[in-house]
Amino acid sequence: MAMKMSLKLNSLQSIWYCVFVVVTHAYLIISAFYHYHRVRQMDWPDGTLPKPELGLYMLCVTAALLITVLFIPTQIFQVGNNANDRTKLGVEKGDQGPPKWKGGLKAKLVFVRRYTKHLGPVGATMHIVSAFCLLLPVMFLQAREIEHGLLPPQSIWRSEVSLVPVIEMDRAPSPPPLIDTDLMSTNQPDLKPHVKEPPYKVSMVTINYINYVTALVVYAILYGDVFWFCHKGFALLLSVQLMFNAIQYSLGFIGVSLLYKLHTYGWDKYGIPEPAVVSSAAGLVGLFLTNNITIFLSAVVMFLYGYTRMKESELRKRKNNVEDGKCSVVYKGNALRCQGYIPHMGALCVLVIFIICKSPLIVEYLRAFRHQGDPRLLACMLYDIFYIFFWAFLWVVFALKREWNFNFAYLDEVQSVKEESSQSAGSTGSLVNDNGMKNNIELSFVNRYNQDIHQRHNTDKVTEVKMSPKLHVANNMPVITQASEKYSPKRLRNGSATAEECQLLHQKQEHEPIQNGVLNTSMNGRPV
Repeated sequence: MAMKMSLKLNSLQSIWYCVFVVVTHAYLIISAFYHYHRVRQMDWPDGTLPKPELGLYMLCVTAALLITVLFIPTQIFQVGNNANDRTKLGVEKGDQGPPKWKGGLKAKLVFVRRYTKHLGPVGATMHIVSAFCLLLPVMFLQAREIEHGLLPPQSIWRSEVSLVPVIEMDRAPSPPPLIDTDLMSTNQPDLKPHVKEPPYKVSMVTINYINYVTALVVYAILYGDVFWFCHKGFALLLSVQLMFNAIQYSLGFIGVSLLYKLHTYGWDKYGIPEPAVVSSAAGLVGLFLTNNITIFLSAVVMFLYGYTRMKESELRKRKNNVEDGKCSVVYKGNALRCQGYIPHMGALCVLVIFIICKSPLIVEYLRAFRHQGDPRLLACMLYDIFYIFFWAFLWVVFALKREWNFNFAYLDEVQSVKEESSQSAGSTGSLVNDNGMKNNIELSFVNRYNQDIHQRHNTDKVTEVKMSPKLHVANNMPVITQASEKYSPKRLRNGSATAEECQLLHQKQEHEPIQNGVLNTSMNGRPV
């Protein structure tokens, strides 16, 4: 059977977000090409033209252009990703079980789709990657310009966010005399600027950096919003953690860009007495990229924790919907392996990688700050320490809190229908099998006056085309009967049958004890 493909428009916010990103990136990419030609035309010493850095710069700019082109359809149309399509968990019924990789191409596509739809917003992820591609290679070119003397050593401390001194210029003209009787006087107002001491400094932020931070903030909002319907508290907590990740990304880039230029120029050459912890600038970049990948995985681990707790809550509510002291049906859904502790193990791995990557950076921030006194280095050092302790504390709390109560629209409606139906026809429930093959239906229910009764009913292939086996429970007793397809399985599953349907089914079987090998029980629990 061919897979049905349909295109659905995304939300209006996504379309305007797409317009903003495309316009911004068009300007930044054009500026990047001009910057590339300007660097090539600089007066480099013989044989020192940084061809590897220039090649990497053009490669990153081209990648940003291609990613921006792929970004456009993800915002105009829905792509099956929950966060990107503004889909809320708990509104519609989720997956019935884990997908399997075995099978043909269709099975593999289903497998990929099942897992990718729970990742972070596709569009915002592309925005982050393309913004990072436009931001990172500038650092490499600046380092080479400082190394070969095209920029002064003080340019090491100039980055995407810099404190620029403001010089106040006093251009106020001196007033002329009130009465000037000399008509031939040549007195003119003094327009010469008087330079004063810089009274303050202002922060200068580049458009590249603002674009990068904007992408991180959008990612944090959209990914946390997935849980907003089913649990607003966890959605807010996830969004806060993603905002902390955004600060980690943005501050980390500023700190590493300063250290990279310092490494390229030379710690000893700049006059820092303490040696560097990382041996080379390339190793520093490796630590930085590993740390960024780990931050991305931390968001996935956090989402996985919320999703497993949501599934656990769904299983409890399903059990409550079909087991209210009268009837219990075993539900086999998406199993929680390792008792739901897989996210905790992932969080522990993330913590170990954080400590390995951040420890050398923290030490270098401290040593450079002692010599230079730059507040950005201090901010990077303190925030790295804070983030490690925050991550550890967060998962200690998660380990102690096992149960979360999530809301599910499709299960809450079932519960409300059951409460209304129980007033006239008792509790209802059904197990539906729409295929005609042999199946085992295992039921366990509790009689108010007798002990637990276990019954196994083996149904052979259904001879009638438009008939399906259904279970009706009235007055605490089961009635397994053949019903027409007009009784939708979706409304009968998990106790969602209406009172009218239950009464019709019960009346139909009152005078038919056994038909076609189907057992019918009366009100008192004895076979008729």
